Amino acid sequence: MKGIGRGTGYLLVVACMALCLVPLSSAQSSVQPNATGFFYPELTYREDQNSDITHFPIGGSEDVKGSISGVASVFADYDNDFRVELVVRDTSSEYLKAFFRRNGTFDPITGQFDKPKSSSPLAVGELEGDGNNKSDILFRNQNGNLGVIDSERSTEFSPDGFVSPVDVGDFDVDGYEEILYVNGNNRLRKFNYISQDPDPSSSSTVSNTDITSSRFGTMVSDADSDGLPEVVFPDGSNGLKAIDDNGNVATISTKVTSFAGSSGRVVAPSDLDRDGSTEYAVARGDQEIVSLDPQESSESLLGIKSGGSDVDLFSYLPANITEASVNGSTFGGGDTVRVSFNVSDGDGYTDIVNGLTKVKFTAPDGTNYTVNAERTGSGVPPDDQKSFEAEFSVPSTGPGGGWDYRAFSRDEKGAGTQRNGDFTVSLNSGEINATLLEPLNNTIVKKDSNFVVNVSIGCVNGDCGTVNATPRYNASSGPPSRVVPNGSGTPFHTQVASEKTCGTLNQGAQCYINWSVNATGQEDTFRLLDVNATSASPSVTSNDTENRLLNIDLAVVIDLRYDVVDFGTLDPGEENKSAQGNSQLLYNMTVFENSVPVDTVEVNASDLQSTSYDYTIPDANLSVSPDNDPDNQTGHKTRLEGGFNDLLGVSSIQPGTNFTHFFFMNVPTGIAKGQYTGEIEFQATT
Repeated sequence: MKGIGRGTGYLLVVACMALCLVPLSSAQSSVQPNATGFFYPELTYREDQNSDITHFPIGGSEDVKGSISGVASVFADYDNDFRVELVVRDTSSEYLKAFFRRNGTFDPITGQFDKPKSSSPLAVGELEGDGNNKSDILFRNQNGNLGVIDSERSTEFSPDGFVSPVDVGDFDVDGYEEILYVNGNNRLRKFNYISQDPDPSSSSTVSNTDITSSRFGTMVSDADSDGLPEVVFPDGSNGLKAIDDNGNVATISTKVTSFAGSSGRVVAPSDLDRDGSTEYAVARGDQEIVSLDPQESSESLLGIKSGGSDVDLFSYLPANITEASVNGSTFGGGDTVRVSFNVSDGDGYTDIVNGLTKVKFTAPDGTNYTVNAERTGSGVPPDDQKSFEAEFSVPSTGPGGGWDYRAFSRDEKGAGTQRNGDFTVSLNSGEINATLLEPLNNTIVKKDSNFVVNVSIGCVNGDCGTVNATPRYNASSGPPSRVVPNGSGTPFHTQVASEKTCGTLNQGAQCYINWSVNATGQEDTFRLLDVNATSASPSVTSNDTENRLLNIDLAVVIDLRYDVVDFGTLDPGEENKSAQGNSQLLYNMTVFENSVPVDTVEVNASDLQSTSYDYTIPDANLSVSPDNDPDNQTGHKTRLEGGFNDLLGVSSIQPGTNFTHFFFMNVPTGIAKGQYTGEIEFQATT
């Protein structure tokens, strides 16, 4: 089922005599180019007397070279070059002629449309079954038959009771386009066209409602909001109506009850006010061209035509590439560049199919490579956007440097839009060098607490392109291979995105990435952890850091921030001698963030042994205190005698804090002079 067409319309108005649209001052608005750089004005019409195309509301005109006149015109990419052409029926010669827009003029394309002749308004579509994906121009020829032509071939036949005019679209939403026409009894019929076998017996009546052939409308997207496309037609004094594939007739608007001319289309859909909904441009019998908005039941004047009574309105809603991306920024020779993009089918009832989407890759030397894009998914919503992908293998010889890509897309009705982008080719692929800075090997990480993973990533021996990094852990055995998930998971999860990027790393560049990781695994379990660094350029090999063994547990994790307690030069018999670092607060024990709180601290000291003689200073001569109090007025001084002793006066020490302590000595008499050494041990419990 097709969805409602959205986007800016392209509306063409052509009259068989002089035509003048006088825009109201209130209708003047600035029209800006869309993302592709092309303008899509709401209204375009031809001035037949001077062969100009004039744009409304932005004003200005563009010359149509060749001095032709004629009421019937359509826009179409008839030669499948992804450029829009103007196809016109020249009333003086009655031949169809094509023009290409260049620098403000429409130049004739010679040798393509010098025949056949036409006597009716034109329609455009890509009919299923002809196999060439070219826009087909449909018209009534001089023999009264239906003519079908593209840049390669033309044919004619007569569906059962064919009169005029004709339109193309997937009216029954079966995935195949039908030709819709009015027969001699003014009844709407549909015909499944297959160029190899145009059997008129395949046509069927849509509705027995009388439709005057000169008042045939155009396929639209869901005119009555029933989820199906309709054919819209003027019904004289009864206003504007629509017929769906089930033959149901609905009234769209009764604002206009008098319509212009005796031939040609007087109704065309387009998003004239850019509100995302379809309005209808209608040529009234009083020479005015108005916009009808069914949703608001409103009517607004677009302009006033002068001279002649006939007019042919043509709406064009182009396929639009809504977004495009490439799978990296730097690629090497032989790498695969993948361009992905979504396409909106514009008018909501034609389709985007393989062969109508392409991507052109341009090398720095100007060499072009064009590949077909393949359908990869239905897009979101499925009836309005389609997803496509094109793959291109970079030549092994390059050349290196900046490359461009251009994604093209058009629907079955004609030309569409494009998106541009770029990437770099480097023939000197680098090597990634990743080093895990934190955590250290054999680190205890506290259960349900955070720890830091910090990695350094460098690029050597060439360019590495866009480099991303991901922390990984192992299962119960084996190397790390599982990505640490974000937000939740066990035994680890990150607090931020699991994958982080360095951006583009050229030769000699380096970056640092860190994660805050929560340890959620079971107590007293072990895991290996590493970081995987990968380039978006397939020619650059990924690199893993060394593994780090982590122990998840409810543990006390402490560290002494000093190595030596130095008392300096001592005098025999000196009491309560302060260690040299006491005054500078050098003696600290840190309780790490991943530790549980410390409730008690125990200290043990060995005897101090002379390095020159067989003399010792007993451990009982040493003491430690949480206070810098040589005289022990606080009563917290602990003598280091006979093994581990509780350090008096210590309250609970919370994770992430330091515990400062102080050392003292009573120097005995009767000992040899010289250097004395020993060891001091701490243990903390919870």
